[in-house]
This record gives sequence, structure tokens and C-alpha cells, in this order.
Amino acid sequence: MRKSLWVLTGIILALLIAWFFISAYTSSSSPKIVSNVVHSPAIHLNYSNMAEQLSKNSMVKALPTSSFIILRFYNFNSGQRVFEKSYLLSNSGVEETELQNADITILISSKYLG
Repeated sequence: MRKSLWVLTGIILALLIAWFFISAYTSSSSPKIVSNVVHSPAIHLNYSNMAEQLSKNSMVKALPTSSFIILRFYNFNSGQRVFEKSYLLSNSGVEETELQNADITILISSKYLG
């Protein structure tokens, strides 16, 4: 039961992170007001601001204390997958890491970065 709860939490978290990247990538830079809700300008993520911007994310701050997520970026420039950078996401912040074991590992192509 506890393991299935972790899996469900992981799937929901992965979907939310994917939604964050997709909405940041497709949003325009001007604020929009829809049904009295103000949307802030999109933040264009890159390797130089990744840790800072993700550390501010409320979803990352809400992670359980003992949970760790690794966000790994890769490319296929050479015809095969080559990992570029990895970030460890925890409720205490985000930092670049070389670790490969975590509760959840999310792989994203670096072509989605600015």
C-alpha cells in the first residue's frame, strides 16, 4: 500500500513537472488575466538559472523531507543518448548533482531548454 502511494505521488509529480516545462515553454512573456487570475510571465529555463528557478517552485518546496527527485537532461546530437546535466530536487532546494539513484528520475531532452 505504501509503495503504491509513492508510485502514485511520483506519477503526479512527474506530470506536474512536465506541465511546468510545457507551460513555461509555450507561454508568452506578458501577464494574462483570465477569470481574475493573473499569470506571471514565462521563465525561460536554462542551465545557468535552473537551480535558482526550480528552488522557488512551490511543488518542489512541498516535497516530503525524505524524498529526492533527479531531473536529468540529455541530447541525441551524436546519434545516441548523451546525458548533459542532472539536478537533485528536494524540499531543501535544487542542486546540480552526479547522483543517479533517487525516488524518481525524470529524463527530459535538453532541446526544450532555452
